[in-house]
Amino acid sequence: MKIAITGTPGTGKTTATKKLPKKYNVTHLNQLVEENKLYTEKDRDRDSYIVDIEAIKQKTPDKGIVEGHFSHQLDIDRIILLRCHPTELRKRLKNKDFNQQKIQENVMAETVDVILLEAMQTGKTINEIETTNLKPKEVTKKIQEIIEKQPKQNTGNIDWIEQLNEQNDTQL
Repeated sequence: MKIAITGTPGTGKTTATKKLPKKYNVTHLNQLVEENKLYTEKDRDRDSYIVDIEAIKQKTPDKGIVEGHFSHQLDIDRIILLRCHPTELRKRLKNKDFNQQKIQENVMAETVDVILLEAMQTGKTINEIETTNLKPKEVTKKIQEIIEKQPKQNTGNIDWIEQLNEQNDTQL
């Protein structure tokens, strides 16, 4: 089985998956892309790479976990989607030294469910984990529980859209 751990940057994917036991065989896609130059160009404004999904598909194992904000775009069997409240996400991205444009773009993407909508288009089972108030070890434990128990899909319980109305006069 190949499982995607996905979510907006800053939701805790890398931190949580680094704590998983080695038996899960985690591939960190950002690292894979950089080490193997699996991108077509660098977007200087966003300080990010335009990844080559087809090349990445060829470099990832058939089984295990693929972790990254675009992992749901690969050939996978199940999706675990990490979510974080936009206010907390903004703080996390500032702590990662993201530029203001990149912070705003990612906070808006989380608010309007961009990755959830993309993941739903795959037709794969999706399990969401709300990470806002969880410690990394707690997120790791929830990921392991989903992998081991393979529960039915749970989506649609996390809704940040009210953030658009509540903070209409300020940026998210």
